[in-house]
Amino acid sequence: MVLFKLRPDVITSDNVHTNIFLSSMVDSPLDSLYYMIKSVFSPALRENNNKNQSNQAANQQIQTSLNELEQVLRSSGKKSSSSSSSSMASISHPKDEIAYWYDIAKSASSKTKDLERAKYFLQLFDPVKANFENLEK
Repeated sequence: MVLFKLRPDVITSDNVHTNIFLSSMVDSPLDSLYYMIKSVFSPALRENNNKNQSNQAANQQIQTSLNELEQVLRSSGKKSSSSSSSSMASISHPKDEIAYWYDIAKSASSKTKDLERAKYFLQLFDPVKANFENLEK
């Protein structure tokens, strides 16, 4: 188990879910690394980049590299998961769920029932998709 304290706040029962990130490598080290980058390091670097203008170029280059690594890890996680339930386990944010249904809808190997379900969920998410994307910025 790996525990990250995300903010320098005193931990209380009200903020424990937003101030602590807990991860393990039980299922997949690649998935764990993906979620640590996505949930801990990328947001911290973005926040630091906004506060500290002196190293902005270096921080921007690091952020770009982390974004690329995040995409590679996300793709490799999808390829390594063979069943629908294991790829659903990779959903931790609304943006991940939208991407999951989009991939199902675009997959040539998806069954007709899965395609219909994916298109239905994508229609439901369409009006609020931009709001979810803005949450992670």
